[in-house]
Amino acid sequence: MRNNRVWPLLLGLTVAALTAPSNARAHSPAAAKGVVSLDVYAQGDVVDLLVVERSGHGLVVRHRRSVDGGATWGATSDVPVPAAGVGTPARGSDAQVAARADRIVVLYETKGTSKWGGGPPGTALSADGGKTWKLGPNPADDGSAEGHDFMDLAVGDDGAFHAVWLDSRDGAQGLRAARSRDGGATWEPNQSVDERTCECCWNTLLPAGSGGMLALYRDKDPRDMALARAEPGQPWKRVGVVGSFGWAFDGCPHVGGGLARSDDGGGTLHAVVWTGREDQAGVYWTPSRDGGQTWGPPKRLDAKGRHCDIAARGPAVAVAWDGAKDGASPIRVALSADGGGVWEATKRLGSPAGAGSHPRVLATKAGFLVVWTEAAGEGGTVWRSSTLPQPVR
Repeated sequence: MRNNRVWPLLLGLTVAALTAPSNARAHSPAAAKGVVSLDVYAQGDVVDLLVVERSGHGLVVRHRRSVDGGATWGATSDVPVPAAGVGTPARGSDAQVAARADRIVVLYETKGTSKWGGGPPGTALSADGGKTWKLGPNPADDGSAEGHDFMDLAVGDDGAFHAVWLDSRDGAQGLRAARSRDGGATWEPNQSVDERTCECCWNTLLPAGSGGMLALYRDKDPRDMALARAEPGQPWKRVGVVGSFGWAFDGCPHVGGGLARSDDGGGTLHAVVWTGREDQAGVYWTPSRDGGQTWGPPKRLDAKGRHCDIAARGPAVAVAWDGAKDGASPIRVALSADGGGVWEATKRLGSPAGAGSHPRVLATKAGFLVVWTEAAGEGGTVWRSSTLPQPVR
């Protein structure tokens, strides 16, 4: 989960014109049967995209880079995977990408012994912006061939790569973390962020300044979102709840949240969370001005929204979500020019038929980039993107 040469679309990609908005784009390799996993990571206007596609040759992992905030994309490169192959990626449990300059790390689940086919984490590394790749080490140190999934990957302010995932190494599903200070070549011993979490919701990492890191995840009881923080050389500590709904639910909703920080000098944290509590269900935005210790009253953006993400640039905030239980709905975006004080009318992205799912939103130099997957007919799934200018007061 963010250069100025303009690259053409290459390698047999088809571009479909969309009706709303006019700058939305569809992307799909001609021979692909569908995109089953998607992740993006931005460094200013340099954006790395990672997809897992189901083709006639099985699952393949592919990378592309944009140097102009997602307006155009460079050549596709195939990312290496172990001989056994990748596990069972899906939207909400996506393979991950993060980058620092031209050093890129890709994190995915490999095949293993879980009843769903998942296994230990695997990595692939590039030192030249995605032109060439090599296999990297397994960040997990538990030696288990069982599932390690619902991953996230991010780069801290000190340049270290951080990874989190869920595994059940001590008998119950918990959130684990690892850090690499050499670009993914080696990983430090794992830590448990929280030994008891929801079983299958995605997790979100965000740099906390001075080499620290924040993790947003769904807790066990109640099933509200929680925040943890780690400082360099220190263990992870739970900070508290992000959106306290008191949702008592014996199951997994398969929905995480999003976390962003304003770069306008104030350092305000912005979170977007979802709750399924019957009398309060929906997508909510909430801010924190003290590093996540306390959060403002949650503001509901959509009672029917579900899978959501957030980004911030200066005083502006963008939230994206889909609007149906199965994700098959138009993507919606809400923008605020003043840090969440006033929200513009919700925008709809994607095709008129509307089958978008699991949007990601990133801050770029020009504004915001929204990327999502969408059903395109005949059983295929493509990834789509749209650039949005930063709102002004």
